[in-house]
Amino acid sequence: MKGVEPIRDFDKFLELQKRLIQDNMVKECLLLQVMYNTNLRVSDALFIRWDSVITREGKARKDFAVSERKTSKWKWIPITDQLGEVLEHYFEKYQPKKNSFMFKSLSGRVKRKGSRPWTRVYVYTFLRRYARKCGIEGRIGAHTPRKTWGYHAYKSGIDVYEIMRILNHSDVKSTETYIGLDDDKIRETYNLMSNKNQAATKLFDLDTLPEESRHMSGKNTKVKPKGRSRRAGTVAKAGNQAKAGNQAISKMKESR
Repeated sequence: MKGVEPIRDFDKFLELQKRLIQDNMVKECLLLQVMYNTNLRVSDALFIRWDSVITREGKARKDFAVSERKTSKWKWIPITDQLGEVLEHYFEKYQPKKNSFMFKSLSGRVKRKGSRPWTRVYVYTFLRRYARKCGIEGRIGAHTPRKTWGYHAYKSGIDVYEIMRILNHSDVKSTETYIGLDDDKIRETYNLMSNKNQAATKLFDLDTLPEESRHMSGKNTKVKPKGRSRRAGTVAKAGNQAKAGNQAISKMKESR
């Protein structure tokens, strides 16, 4: 999904998972854990079957392979100890059919019924809803767990070229944009230059500001003639320019 961001505050990501469990959205929480631990795209994660990750004895496999629907490339994925334990506990508790999709659509949960997995629209919907409940800001969507993995892998010291290879990206610039590093770099640049003007902040200290601004005093006020003033036209023009600027920024982020 274009323009989707990672969850940069990992505590918020943990809170999101806890909230899902509290609301008996266990399988939804399982999907987040699977997507985060495997860094799979949502379209690939939804088509995982239980027998590809769980043995006949109900134990987690050491790894599995996925043919990526977007790239048609095969991807080998190790199952971590943490994810393996989660899979085993879920499988033992709920006893799903081994040849069924892990995220099989059920009546009353999503519109699509039968032997089909959830839709990415459903994933987008519940992620957005619970992100808001947890106070997570930004553009949250179905690819957020995968991007969250990439973002925190980089912040944990993993080389960006290794992240690029694991995510099956063709170039490192795409990876930096995908996991939200471009936005961070832009924000850091703005903060760096703003800090050079830090001393000027004292000019607006509450204890030193005049009681009343000259522009608020009402002095030298003249009666304006009827009709649209030059200032009103300037303000309206500035408002239109600001609106156009915001639309341009949205298009830039959606084009990533």
